[in-house]
Amino acid sequence: MPDHQEENTFVHLTAEEQKRLDELSHNWAKEDKSLFSGSPKLSVFDLKMLLLHFAPLKSVIQQIAHQPLTEKYSHTDVDRSLTEVHSEPTALVDLHAFEHQLSQAHGANNQLEQQLQQLQSELTEQQSKNLTLENALKSATAKQQQLEAQYQQAQQAQQAVKVASQALSHPVQNILSQDLSLSVDLGLNASCGTESSSSDLISTVAVLSQLDSVKRLWDLLKERCEQQDRAASQAEAQLLATALGWHNLNWQQKPYQLFEPKTGQSFDFNQQQRAAFSPPMGETIKAVVLPGIRDHAGRLLKKALVITTP
Repeated sequence: MPDHQEENTFVHLTAEEQKRLDELSHNWAKEDKSLFSGSPKLSVFDLKMLLLHFAPLKSVIQQIAHQPLTEKYSHTDVDRSLTEVHSEPTALVDLHAFEHQLSQAHGANNQLEQQLQQLQSELTEQQSKNLTLENALKSATAKQQQLEAQYQQAQQAQQAVKVASQALSHPVQNILSQDLSLSVDLGLNASCGTESSSSDLISTVAVLSQLDSVKRLWDLLKERCEQQDRAASQAEAQLLATALGWHNLNWQQKPYQLFEPKTGQSFDFNQQQRAAFSPPMGETIKAVVLPGIRDHAGRLLKKALVITTP
């Protein structure tokens, strides 16, 4: 109040005007609401005097006049701010919901990462097992190939031994090893034909070199040929000739010999006989089934077995 009075002392006002200005200044300072509604009411003259001589009001007017354009529309800004304030609770709720969802997503992501790590660990373990199995399979395959190679070598060695044994063994032993029934019928050990040993050969020679064994062999071959309607095979003929040769080792001065008539010549009952499957008639020799045996003087021990034709 004193400040306002001192500020207004230089203005040429009447005592009554000065009194009224002081009264208005006093009410302004007290922020009296009755300034515009009390008694006496604010007149146009009062308003003019305040505008011209009241410094606080002039200062307020100057501040308003110098405010930026954006600040002149403070009511709009206030309304906008009020709207934002009213909408803030909803935004906060949405933000909290989003943060909750984000937290759940982080939790799910962490769980998936743990599962992924576990699956990667299981995959690594399985790959290690697979590698171990592959190495074991390779080792087993290599071992199998090695065993197969050894088996083939053993088979080849066995075959070579067999071939060598057959080469070293006597042809008679080879023949008897393939015809065990004949070996048994001759009174030989059935195993002698399957083993190429010197003792087996000695036993075979000792048996077949006897004249009775030679005649027995001829009879057995004749029986076979007639039962099977055929001539003696090359092996059978070789067996008979070898047995007779072994017998002649003791009778070199008076050897026995095989004789075989020629096909096409006349049938001689004194030196040949017809095979059981030969036609009963015929005067010409068609084929020789089994050669005959005679001594050094030509006496027949066994007639030649032949087939005749008219």
